Amino acid sequence: KNGSGKTTLMKIIAGLILPDSGHIESQSKKVCLINNNPRSFYWRLSCLENLKFFGGLGGVSNADLKSNIYFYIDIFNMEDSLNTPFRYLSSGQMQLMSLVRSLILKPDVLLLYEPTVNLDYDFKKSYINVVKNYIENNCASALWSSHDFHEIKAVANSYCILKDKKLVITD
Repeated sequence: KNGSGKTTLMKIIAGLILPDSGHIESQSKKVCLINNNPRSFYWRLSCLENLKFFGGLGGVSNADLKSNIYFYIDIFNMEDSLNTPFRYLSSGQMQLMSLVRSLILKPDVLLLYEPTVNLDYDFKKSYINVVKNYIENNCASALWSSHDFHEIKAVANSYCILKDKKLVITD
């Protein structure tokens, strides 16, 4: 349900806010939060410039950065968008760029918050497959938050529900 604490929990795990009580223990070195909010991109820069900038901030070498960017851009067939200023992308394309920005950093943990909300059927299917393959090929973990129970069942090997700000284990 709305207001159950999904956003707050994801932000706490990502280290963006501190919990009122308790603490998060993690052995993961790199955690990336992927949401459907494009405001963290530089809207006047091209997609490529944005990806290079954030990859550099994440400490990715230039050689790895280039190959990582083109690997994921090719998967989503978005080569034509690389030189386009971010502000001219559709909301779905912005969302895909958010995923690419995270994956080029090779995170240990992906925090996916309503990641497919603006995507059409084909992009949603591709998005889910890319995330599943990334997790499998990189021994990574993911927390996927969504209101769409069918989507959760399609992507998760286990799931839980937040109810009244408490975690209810269901599977």
